[in-house]
Amino acid sequence: MTRQTGTLHGDRGFLEEIIAREVVAEARIRRAAILAWSVTFATIPLFGITFFLSRTTGGLSLEVLRAIFVMLAMTGALSLFLGVLMTVAWLFRSRTPTLTAIERRLAALESTLISREGR
Repeated sequence: MTRQTGTLHGDRGFLEEIIAREVVAEARIRRAAILAWSVTFATIPLFGITFFLSRTTGGLSLEVLRAIFVMLAMTGALSLFLGVLMTVAWLFRSRTPTLTAIERRLAALESTLISREGR
């Protein structure tokens, strides 16, 4: 990766690259949070089934089923933890690239308006 230093074009390219990386990172965090929360809400009914199975007695098939639902319930608890963690990471992310992108758009709009007034 080469970049021109000291020129406006090189600085804009570098800024664009930084903004693009931050947007990708933010999208990755948001997708992880959505996936974790989806798994969490999908496993909520499993907690009820696990409670029911833990109170009943039965043979080997019921024991296997009980173990499966306990593992799924633990997966739900882990996804709840990850969902909270990813949501916190998304809420406390750096706003600098977003603000820089807005600033660039406003500057482009301003230059467009100035060029239209000059005609």
